[in-house]
Amino acid sequence: MYQKLAKIDIWTDENDLSTIKYFLETVSSIAPKSNEKYTEESSSNNIFNIDECTSGKIEQLIQKLSSNKATGYDGISNKILKIGKSLLSSPISTLINISISSGLFPSQLKIAKVTPVPKNNASYSHMSNLRPISVLPSISKIIEQFIAENLMDYLSKNDIIVELQFGFRRKRSTNDALASIQKFIFDNRNKRR
Repeated sequence: MYQKLAKIDIWTDENDLSTIKYFLETVSSIAPKSNEKYTEESSSNNIFNIDECTSGKIEQLIQKLSSNKATGYDGISNKILKIGKSLLSSPISTLINISISSGLFPSQLKIAKVTPVPKNNASYSHMSNLRPISVLPSISKIIEQFIAENLMDYLSKNDIIVELQFGFRRKRSTNDALASIQKFIFDNRNKRR
């Protein structure tokens, strides 16, 4: 790859070329080593399958919804879903199972209600003071949560997601990441003494 880049006549500074060459050589020597773990695991028999969705699972997911969130364009509030969860859970679970088996997500559940909200209590007078807030139908959130739980269970059980991954994980925060770094620094500083 370096040879191809060196032939392109866009770098005028020799330092730029040497920096790029060093970067490409370093990355190519690191990449095979860092991918070994995932290459080995990908050849195993761990296949990602989404569990069949049951009405009981849907009732649990509906119960977790916040009752005082805004409704999507469909006008179905979380409060209504909670009141009717015993009647609605079976049709919603059927919808999810059909969606998963067909590989299609219902297009009506992709429509968001967009509301302009002022930034930091600014006025509505200028468009630059507004930010769009999109609210999807609650049923699409239920489907998303069901699939997300299945995916996270798979990643955790098969040790694909690393322990030091803090973003986009349940019960993990930036405070946990900072505490982990602080512990690492403290432990290594004590080892040098």
